Amino acid sequence: MGNSKNFLYGASGHCKVIVDLLKSNDDSIEAILDDNPQRGSLYGIPIINSAVFNQEANQKWIVSIGDNSIRKKIVKSLNSSFFKAIHNKAVVSNYSNIGEGSVVMAGAIINQDVTIGTHCIINTGAVIEHDCKIDDFVHISPNAAVAGGVEIGEGTHIGIAAAVIQGIKIGKWVTVGAGTIIINDIPDYAVVVGNPGRIIKYNIENNVKINKSKIWLSSPHMGGNEQKYVKEAFDNNWIAPLGPSVNGLENDLEDYLGEESNVGALSSGTAAIHLGLILLGVEAGDAVICQSMTFSASANPILYLGATPVFIDSEIETWNLCPLALEESILDGIAKNKKPKVIIAVHLYGVPYKIDEVRVVADKYGIPILEDSAEALGSSYKGQKCGTFGDIGVLSFNGNKIITTSGGGAIVTSSKKLKDKALFFATQSRDDTPHYQHSEVGYNYRMSNICAAIGRGQMEVLDAHVSLRIKMHDFYADLFKDIEGIDVFSSPNADYSANYWLSAILISPDATHGIKVEDLRLAFEKENIESRPLWKPMHMQPIFADYPFYGRKVAQTLFENGLCLPSGSNLTNKDRARIAAVVYQVFNIKPDSKLTENYVAGNHKIERIKGENLDVSSKIEELPTFKISEK
Repeated sequence: MGNSKNFLYGASGHCKVIVDLLKSNDDSIEAILDDNPQRGSLYGIPIINSAVFNQEANQKWIVSIGDNSIRKKIVKSLNSSFFKAIHNKAVVSNYSNIGEGSVVMAGAIINQDVTIGTHCIINTGAVIEHDCKIDDFVHISPNAAVAGGVEIGEGTHIGIAAAVIQGIKIGKWVTVGAGTIIINDIPDYAVVVGNPGRIIKYNIENNVKINKSKIWLSSPHMGGNEQKYVKEAFDNNWIAPLGPSVNGLENDLEDYLGEESNVGALSSGTAAIHLGLILLGVEAGDAVICQSMTFSASANPILYLGATPVFIDSEIETWNLCPLALEESILDGIAKNKKPKVIIAVHLYGVPYKIDEVRVVADKYGIPILEDSAEALGSSYKGQKCGTFGDIGVLSFNGNKIITTSGGGAIVTSSKKLKDKALFFATQSRDDTPHYQHSEVGYNYRMSNICAAIGRGQMEVLDAHVSLRIKMHDFYADLFKDIEGIDVFSSPNADYSANYWLSAILISPDATHGIKVEDLRLAFEKENIESRPLWKPMHMQPIFADYPFYGRKVAQTLFENGLCLPSGSNLTNKDRARIAAVVYQVFNIKPDSKLTENYVAGNHKIERIKGENLDVSSKIEELPTFKISEK
C-alpha cells in the first residue's frame, strides 16, 4: 500500500474483521476514527475521536462499517483518498476489477470479468461468479453465492448464505434475507426473503420519488365531443346553473335507462340520496337501513335528516346487502316499534345487488328502496339497467366514475311528479310566484349547464367506457387465474351484467404464503401505481360506530382482505404491462416466454390480447370462491 498512511473509519464489530484482514496481509494501520469511541484502542491500534482529528493529503481510508447507508454517508463526508483491501486467502481473478474502498475477506472467490464498485464488502466465503456487475456500497454477506451475469444495484445487502441464480438483475438498496434464493429480478428498495425469494416490503427510508407516470385507480376519460358541447354553451352564453345542456343530459339518460325513467340532473350523487330520502318521507328520528359495505356518501344524508342509520352486512356473492340480515333488522325494528322507513341498497363497484331477493323482503314489509347506483351506470340485471329498480334511484358523475361531469349526479324516479318535486327541492324550493317565495326548506342541488355539457359528450362514449372497464376486469381475471389464493371479484351468474367500475380482488394470505393486501398495495405504490383497499364498512367507521349493525363479519373480512386495482377505461397496454410486472414480482411468478418477451415489455403480441383496447378472445375460467365464514 506504499508510503501513504492508512486509516479506518468506524470502530464497530466489522472493523475487527478488517483489522484482522490488514494484519494478515502485513499492512499497517495508523489509527481508527470513530464518532463515539468506547475504548482507546483495538488490537493495539489507537482509536481517535473524529471530532478532534485533522485530515491530511497523504491519508487513505477504508470505512469499516457494515451498514451500507451509513458507510455511504461517511464516505461522502471524507475529503480523502481510499484504498482497497483483499485478504491473502481470497481468490480473485486477475481479470476482475475491484473499486477503491472495497474489502474482500478470507475465503471469498471472485471469478473472471467481475466488476465490483467502490466501498463494497465481499465477506468471508462469498462467491461471485463470472461477468457479474456489483455497484457501489454493496455488501455480500458470508457464504452468499452469486451466479454468473448477475447485476446488483447500489447499496444492496445480500444476506448470509443467500443465493442468486444466473442472469438476475437486483435493484438498488435491496435487502436480501439470509438463506434467500433469488430466482426473479428484484426492483429497487425491496426486502426479499424465503425460498424462492419473495418481496415482503420496501425500504421506504431509502426510497426516492419514482420517475414514472402515475397509473390512477380510475381517472376521467374524455371521449372527444365534450369540448363541442361546452363551446356551444359558451357561444350561447348558457353559463347559468340551468340550460339546454341540463335538459339534454336528462333526456340522454332517460333514453339510456329506459323503463319510462324520469331523470333530474343534480350537483352530486350525495345530493340525490339526500333528496331521495326526503321524497320517501324520512324525518328526524326515523330508522333508515343502509348497506354497510359502501362509501360514506350513501350514509351521510341519513344524518343530515336527523334519522338513525341501521347498517347491514354483505353477502359473499355480490358483496352487497345481505337479504337475511336485512330481514333480521326489519323484524327487530318492528319488535321495537321502529319499523325502518327506507332501505338504501348499493351496487358495489358496479356489481348489482341481489335485486330479486332484496325486493321480496322490502315488499313483504312495505318498505321502499332507495337504489344507490352511483357506481353502476351501465350495469344491468336480467337486461334491465341499474338505477331503475328502486322506488328512487341515484347516479353519480364524479370525476372517477364511468362517465363524469366533473362533479355531478342524478336522481331517477318512476314518475314525472316525483322528479318535479325533487327538482323543486333542488332549486331552493322556490314557489311558483313572480317574486321569490319559499314555503319549504330548499337546497342548491341543481347541476350547472357547463357540467351537463361535459356529460352530454360523455354519454356518447358510455357504452365504450363500460366495455373497456369490463375488459380490464377480464385482464385481471387472466392475470390472477393461476395464482393460488387470489379471487377476482366477479358477477355471480349471467343474470348480472356488471360495468366493473372498479376491479377488485381478495387475497387469502394462508394460500399466498403470507402475502397480504398491504404487500401488494405497497408494491404498486412503489411503482407509482394507485390501488386502494375496499371501502371500509360504515359500521366500522368512527362516526357510525354507535349505530345498529346486523350481520356477522362478511363486510369486515372483505375490507381486511380486499384491494381495488387500476380500472380506468383509458389504461394502455404499457400501463397493463407495468401492473402485470408488479404482480409477477410480488407473487414470484416467472412469466412464460411470450409474456416475458412481449407482454411485460409492452409489445402485446399475445394471441389472447389484441390491440390497444385489450380484446380478450380466450375464455376466462371461473375462479374458485374466496371462503368467508358467515358464522
